[in-house]
Amino acid sequence: MKRQDIQLFVANRVMESKMTKLAKLQMLNFIKEATEGQLMALALDGKITSLDEQAEQVVKDRFNTNKSLQESILNPVQEAGVIGNILGILFFSPLWWGGWRAILAANDKCQEKCGTFAISNSRDACVAKCQQQQLAKQTAYIDRASGAAIKKGKDSTKVKKAAMAAKIQLKQKAMKKMSKKMNKKK
Repeated sequence: MKRQDIQLFVANRVMESKMTKLAKLQMLNFIKEATEGQLMALALDGKITSLDEQAEQVVKDRFNTNKSLQESILNPVQEAGVIGNILGILFFSPLWWGGWRAILAANDKCQEKCGTFAISNSRDACVAKCQQQQLAKQTAYIDRASGAAIKKGKDSTKVKKAAMAAKIQLKQKAMKKMSKKMNKKK
């Protein structure tokens, strides 16, 4: 059994545990620097220990007699189980992706216009351009509505403030969408 296999097994257990992020980070630093005996003790008992030569030999003997632990280290897929594999296949399959894209296209004209199932940077650029055009139309509508309200004799300062607030909200929504898309590309 290689030290790296034991390290990966113990690190995986640490990451799946309910410890705080700081505790996980400290455990991972320990795992990186631990001896093979310390890693075996951690895998067996779940505790960080300091071992002398005699204690390390006892831990190695215990580890070598525990066949089920050795099997789970060598075959990590079995530990996840059949249900985990089935769920992974279902949720990461192209069917779900296609369904998600179809839902987006049904609710967003830009998604539908630029190709529901297309995969490319040109599609992303098309969607962004379409959304910018929609934003421009909405701001133009706000300008026309505020101009009409002022002509009817409504208080112009209140109308202008409401129009500016609506424009700011639209621009903020557009900026959030664009930043999300840019983060996805990274």
